[in-house]
Amino acid sequence: MNNTTEALLWFLADGRDFPGHLPAGLLKWRYNENFQPYLHDWSVKVVTKQDIVRTICERLDLPKAKAQEAVQTTFDALITSLVKEGRVELRNFGVFQIKRRAGRVGRNPRTGDIVNVPPRYFVSFKPGKEMDARVRELDKQKSS
Repeated sequence: MNNTTEALLWFLADGRDFPGHLPAGLLKWRYNENFQPYLHDWSVKVVTKQDIVRTICERLDLPKAKAQEAVQTTFDALITSLVKEGRVELRNFGVFQIKRRAGRVGRNPRTGDIVNVPPRYFVSFKPGKEMDARVRELDKQKSS
């Protein structure tokens, strides 16, 4: 490891030391929304909309075009309802809600200048009981 990597490892966002060495090609540095470095594990698969379409095609024996239309219509309805109503609750999955973050005085990380950050709306997600329980099972599997 070079000094740059070792120095970066010291600045992990959650304060933990990185255990062991970096496996070549698996872990890369990324920066989160607060410009704090974290490790991204590229061996983790990201599920895309096309993966969802493929799963629906296989499970329901539908043509790809119909599955794409169903998925896109679902996402469009979710977004429209969220913008119109401010909250979408899907039992056993979770709750999407529009919230407002207050304006604040911040600092430009590059220049150090003080800047006014305007208030803005954002989407929050709170997982449902079933999703939360299934994710917690991962903790049990990892610890045993």
